[in-house]
Amino acid sequence: MRVFIRDTTGVYRHKIERELGKDATGQQVLDYLFGPYGEDSRSSVNYVIREWRKDTRTKLQRLNMLWAVPLTIALWPFRYVLYGDGGWSTKTPMGRFILRITGYLKDAEDDIND
Repeated sequence: MRVFIRDTTGVYRHKIERELGKDATGQQVLDYLFGPYGEDSRSSVNYVIREWRKDTRTKLQRLNMLWAVPLTIALWPFRYVLYGDGGWSTKTPMGRFILRITGYLKDAEDDIND
């Protein structure tokens, strides 16, 4: 089994083209990256594929980060005791407020829908 994607390794188009050729099919590329796929293949492979997007937050939302980040750091121990994590979620009114004014509510809603 080929381990191609790691946290410290990038996946570059030219590297795949060099290995498989420019006329490789989609199936060949997927098999190269993730291993062969079939009904008898029971191996599970976990990869994180990140999509880089342009930052669409406004200047006011970025300005709100100046007070929201220190507030998050100050409240982290209490949130950890109460909720088991230190981040904000859309399940609490304060979390929705912080995420909305800093421009992260859309990202949080996308994570919930996935």
